[in-house]
Amino acid sequence: MGAKILTKTDQQMEDRMLAVANDPMRADTLQKARAFKRTWLELAEALTKVQGQRTWENWGFTDFDPYCRKELHLRGSTVAKLLGSYRFLETSAPRVIERA
Repeated sequence: MGAKILTKTDQQMEDRMLAVANDPMRADTLQKARAFKRTWLELAEALTKVQGQRTWENWGFTDFDPYCRKELHLRGSTVAKLLGSYRFLETSAPRVIERA
């Protein structure tokens, strides 16, 4: 497995976690925030693929929105934010996606 590439923000958060290691709640909260930042991007990428390839149809859904709501338990507004953020990164900052 290759070396893990950290974004500048991720590195700063890791450094901060080490600096506050004597405060377990603070370090744990920082760790969870780092994990969230990675996972939302992974989810947004997956949603972009599912929407673009219309694979929800293969899974018995008539539209993308009901698929997200019924199977993933995500509100339309949440999905729209994830897709919008991902598309912005794809066009404006593709290196962020590559590093993630």
